[in-house]
Amino acid sequence: MLHRIDAAFFQMAEVRGSVLVKFYAGEPNSANELRVAFTRGGLEVAELEDEGRFRFYRNDPSDARSESLRRFFAELTGEGRARTVYAAFDWMENVPLETIREHQAALLQIVEPSNLVIKISILSKVVDGWDAATQRLAQYQHRGTIWLSDERLSLTRTTPTPKI
Repeated sequence: MLHRIDAAFFQMAEVRGSVLVKFYAGEPNSANELRVAFTRGGLEVAELEDEGRFRFYRNDPSDARSESLRRFFAELTGEGRARTVYAAFDWMENVPLETIREHQAALLQIVEPSNLVIKISILSKVVDGWDAATQRLAQYQHRGTIWLSDERLSLTRTTPTPKI
């Protein structure tokens, strides 16, 4: 299920001419397995890799995600530096919302937010461990959320309350 969301996210980024990077660690899938899953989901992975616009980046699970993203940006050269980067991370392990928020804040300190779009997927078994108030907080602290199950898809976009 997560790979279908990743493939759709990257397809959206691909039509915008962006650089795409899938960070993976702690996942049961290798880069080759992810490549197959994304291709099955309609993403032209091989073509994008040949163009230098798609990378699989194995991050060390002990590293903060921000350090992995920092290293990735340091490796970008030429035209890649001028493009917006679409980065996908997945939380496969059970973590508290506060830990996720700290990682997101650190990610946004790396580059100008207008040059970076981050998608973070969290497994339902992780979210199911949060109380209702924490789940609401997670939903409203992000610009958008996607809730996907075998039966349903829910897309929400959060905007600030207009000043009256």
